[in-house]
Amino acid sequence: MRLIIYFIIPFVLFGCGTDFFLNKEPLKQLVVLTQNGQSLELQAKSLIEDNVTRMQLVSDFYRGDAEIVFENGEYHMNYTNLPISEDKIDTIKGDLYAALYAGDYPFHSDYKMYGESILSNGIKTVKDTDGYVLYKIIYNGKEIRLKNVILEYAIIIYSDKELGK
Repeated sequence: MRLIIYFIIPFVLFGCGTDFFLNKEPLKQLVVLTQNGQSLELQAKSLIEDNVTRMQLVSDFYRGDAEIVFENGEYHMNYTNLPISEDKIDTIKGDLYAALYAGDYPFHSDYKMYGESILSNGIKTVKDTDGYVLYKIIYNGKEIRLKNVILEYAIIIYSDKELGK
């Protein structure tokens, strides 16, 4: 029993000492996923910087939540009670990367996921390595509108503060 306590105490102490948002003030956001006339609204608290994204999302309607962490080119995602399939979760990883990091706008990532990204007049076009257009993303101050061209759905992120540089 004593041996178990010795192993548990460091984990508890470490857990109390770390903050999900790395001791920084999170952004308050509304994330809306829409496809075929259906939408899912999630309230979010986010930390988004170069090479780091941490999001906590909550759906009051479904009483569900999700946590998304992107660091050092790796994604970690957990979610419960949300009407999202495993395949959709995998595509959301790419969507977030495209919106936040592709073409190093509005944030920079040392990890590269896509081919060419063209930014013109607040619209970013993200292409796959073979040249096919995957995403059209519109930036409007506190709002990001992402259109997944291949799977024909959209994600809109409304923030309480302006994103990017």
